[in-house]
Amino acid sequence: MSDSSACPPGSIFRQLLEGSLSEAQVQLLNEHVEHCHPCQKELDRLTLAVETPLTDQTQAAFSTSERVALDNLVTHLREQPPAEVGGTPPESHSPTEFENWAETDSAAPCGGRIGRYRLIERIGSGAGGRLFRAKDERLERTVALKILRERQTESHQGRVRLEREARAAARLKHDHIVRIYDVSLQAGDTPHIVYELIEGESLHERLRRVHYLSASQTARIAREVALALDAAHQVGLVHRDVKPSNILLEASTGRAKVTDFGLARFDENQTRVTMEGMIAGTPAYMSPEQVINPHEVDGRSDLYSLGVTMYEMLTGELPFRGVVRMTLTQVLHEDPRPVRELNDDVAIDMETIVAKTMTKEAARRYASAAELADDLQRFLDGESIEAQAAGPTKKMWRTVRRNPRIASFVAGVVMLLMGIAIGSTFFALKLASTQKEARLARLKAQQDAQAAAEQRNLALETLRQLVFEVHDDLEDGGTDVHQMQLSILNTALDGLRKVASSAANSEMADFSSAVARNRLAMALYGLGNLEESIIQLRLALQASEQLLLATPDNIATTRLRAEVLVNLGACLTESGENEKAQEHLHLSIAIAQRLLDSDPTDEESQQILADGFREMGELVEDSDHQKAVEFYSKCIAILETLLTEHPEDSDLRHDLLARLFYLGQFEVAGGNIDIGCLHLTNCLATGEDWKSTYPCTHIKNAHILLGQTATESQHFQRAESHYKTAWQLGNESLEAWPNDLETLQMNSELELELAALQNHLGNQQIGRQWLQSSRETLKRLLKTTNVPPWQQSHCHEMLSHIAFTLGEHQTSRQELLAALAIVEQILQQDPTNYEMWRQLWSYCRKMILVTPTLSQKRDWLQKSKDVVFRTSQNINTENHPDFFQWMRSAEETLAREEEILGTEPQTVTPGDKPATTELETEVDTADAT
Repeated sequence: MSDSSACPPGSIFRQLLEGSLSEAQVQLLNEHVEHCHPCQKELDRLTLAVETPLTDQTQAAFSTSERVALDNLVTHLREQPPAEVGGTPPESHSPTEFENWAETDSAAPCGGRIGRYRLIERIGSGAGGRLFRAKDERLERTVALKILRERQTESHQGRVRLEREARAAARLKHDHIVRIYDVSLQAGDTPHIVYELIEGESLHERLRRVHYLSASQTARIAREVALALDAAHQVGLVHRDVKPSNILLEASTGRAKVTDFGLARFDENQTRVTMEGMIAGTPAYMSPEQVINPHEVDGRSDLYSLGVTMYEMLTGELPFRGVVRMTLTQVLHEDPRPVRELNDDVAIDMETIVAKTMTKEAARRYASAAELADDLQRFLDGESIEAQAAGPTKKMWRTVRRNPRIASFVAGVVMLLMGIAIGSTFFALKLASTQKEARLARLKAQQDAQAAAEQRNLALETLRQLVFEVHDDLEDGGTDVHQMQLSILNTALDGLRKVASSAANSEMADFSSAVARNRLAMALYGLGNLEESIIQLRLALQASEQLLLATPDNIATTRLRAEVLVNLGACLTESGENEKAQEHLHLSIAIAQRLLDSDPTDEESQQILADGFREMGELVEDSDHQKAVEFYSKCIAILETLLTEHPEDSDLRHDLLARLFYLGQFEVAGGNIDIGCLHLTNCLATGEDWKSTYPCTHIKNAHILLGQTATESQHFQRAESHYKTAWQLGNESLEAWPNDLETLQMNSELELELAALQNHLGNQQIGRQWLQSSRETLKRLLKTTNVPPWQQSHCHEMLSHIAFTLGEHQTSRQELLAALAIVEQILQQDPTNYEMWRQLWSYCRKMILVTPTLSQKRDWLQKSKDVVFRTSQNINTENHPDFFQWMRSAEETLAREEEILGTEPQTVTPGDKPATTELETEVDTADAT
């Protein structure tokens, strides 16, 4: 390209507007204008007449200060070139200088010398100067040497700015930043900067060649740029001109390197040298705050520019384009088209990262370049990203959907609050309608309505707090699920207390209290606080019964009483008070049936009746199998009727799927395999078109149970079909919740089952592939955060099993030793953990199998005996009545293994002294025999 001092004549701009330039000429002109502010000014002036006027809506979106700032910036671009403070504006160009603007500059001093540098060839030029490949003859290395424009160094301020650039960049020694080796501003010398030479191409050149990049390529390059920017930001340096032409791609390694910190400045006030109102940066890549107040930008402005660069890498298009004013207007007030509208191959997570990086409010972007780099690495690793494009309310529900185990819990708490917010108003209106005949009653109804409004506001305020505050904790994938639930519940509890106290002098107090306590009790029940749940339910029952004394025909209160009785019956069943539970459930069923006799279309009463039958089934399932089946079947019949009326009700369908699965499971466990499989098949048919905000585990579990029954009956191909479908459903779930531990664990076990089935079918090679797949799933599980230690040990045990099956005996030993070490750590913290002692014994026994030599096998046999003894010394056998049965079984097993190993049997009793009390960690690395 020609020197920027040789600008194109006006006729070239007119040809551009007329569309008569060739593609090569347009590209050449674009490169020139990008770095030439006088030409930007000229082009902006010529296009004023054809600019698209702002719509009233867009114009109204501008604040007065924004309009003034935008006008000032564009005016400065038109009227003043980007001179430094105190500098002399560059001379205007004469038309004769533009005649050969598209020709190669033959005046480049190739073969000449500047100091100790010999210029070899010209490799580029830009607003900062001409760039040459050069040879440092003192150090015998090839470098990049930039000869600076005279206007950059003719003033004192220009030299100060240049020195600042050199000092700043020289401080940044980073793998992804182009190094500065030398700088010379001496009088009489050619002003120049010497850079590290990067053999390769710029990202701008790459995009010209291939148009756009894949999401993974984009993420890798952007991550490296983010790391470079983070290093700069750490020392207070903001680049201010991040764009593809300032990102170099090294040919030998593919690494990205950021160059040209010429527009960078320190955050300290004393380094403000850029003239007031001047735009430092390329408009299409500038952040909104860089447009409004160029001197107050921080590192987040660079992140915005990197976001624009990522957008261009993914789509081949800039998010905003046009002349200066049009581009800046779009930057300030328009949203770019979503990335996936231009390239639907881009993953949603990648689109989300770009959207967050390009958010107009700096506070809503990533807090640092390091955070952006981390999220890009998560994307590359296939992990869940931190960024969420949705607003706070959608963000909370997305988090809930990513944690299926708490989905219904959160929904229940929110519906509790919404129910109070809506229900309290409804109840007050009912009171007003029934008491409107009497003046005093009307006054009381007015008071109740005011109380209802207060309760509604309190409930909605609590809901707001839940959505806008608690969701941040939920978004943390490492938060324990139980702690998530407690956090939500505590937020709700505070609001519920305010709701209860706000109606202290109102007739509706008992109704609101009953509603709140009933739903609160079930939330407590879900957290395992059975005792407190029962207390709250009894208070709710008392409140509803007091209301019915005053208004015995009130349907809403009667229905509420029936619902409380169902819930109380369920909790009493759980606590072992079966007679009381049965009494409450019978009464609830009777009330619901009476309500339905009066109004067969009362769907709320139908739901309560279905719940009552369900709880009665659970109450009697251990004592009367047939009676339990009858109750479950009645429940299912009601739900099927309701679903016929409301086929789009996902909650109703989910409830029906649960009942069908549990009935099928109950029948299979009772030995009625064919009947159970019929219910499970019905479950699958009902869930065939399932669509929900969170996955239905009952469908997947039905496939698993059908697969197990098919395996037991040796219908291996049918079993394979069910297992594979369950596995595919698990994979679909993992696309939305990639770190869900339960799904990862289940999928790894399904892969093992599929491997075993393939072996039964004689497909050993396919079986090995499933084993490898299970191994990868387990490793993925171990990489996720907050995997409980017991689950880590189980994963290592399964990895040991897979390795042993594949003939990798040394790996098998290593994995099993890792499992052993974890269990030993658990027992050090809690020596009374009976289940972990049994697990330790199991692992020691398995070590007998995987160790290669006879002496080692005998050692592990003795250690297995020691574990039995240590278990008896640490646990309270009264709390574990099965211990002695387990001990006898363990002794018999070890005796058989002793016989196989050719040793004399040695019985272990709780009074014996162990030969060894600590597990040895040394592993013989000899080949397995």
